[in-house]
Amino acid sequence: PTSLSWQGAFQTSSMDVALQNGNNRTNFSILKKHDDRRLRHILWCPVFHQHPTLGELFFNSVLNRHGSWMDGHSFFGKLPNSERPYHCTWGDGSEFNDEELAEIRTAYSESTEYIRLNPGDVLVLDNLRVVHGRTPYRGSRLLGLLLSDMVPRQPCEPPPAFAKLLQG
Repeated sequence: PTSLSWQGAFQTSSMDVALQNGNNRTNFSILKKHDDRRLRHILWCPVFHQHPTLGELFFNSVLNRHGSWMDGHSFFGKLPNSERPYHCTWGDGSEFNDEELAEIRTAYSESTEYIRLNPGDVLVLDNLRVVHGRTPYRGSRLLGLLLSDMVPRQPCEPPPAFAKLLQG
């Protein structure tokens, strides 16, 4: 899929341009050449954010950015997690262990509410407050996106181990 290519992500066919654009210390972003055709993007993000009305919230993409997300994929599922297009680790680069992933999956599962939408239904949600996704289905869909007031992120610093990676 094109969503997995660095060319699509960085909107260029030049690896040099992608490397220049993808390395950004203020956004805690590191882009490295992995081999002659692949790039490795490393990004640090805090998992707790201050919501303007709800206070501190846990906000992350651990489950849909962990390599295990692609278990069962015909090609990527055969690769080690660290070689898959998406993979996340702790801020110091260490892997999540099975118990940690199970705990996060359990929390998501126990908090999941299933909502069946009918043709013409509209769903509006706060992206900082609600994790959202969909279960498999057949048929077509029309997806719209509405952005409202953006919530500014609080200034933060990555952990020391990641800060060292940013320096070079």
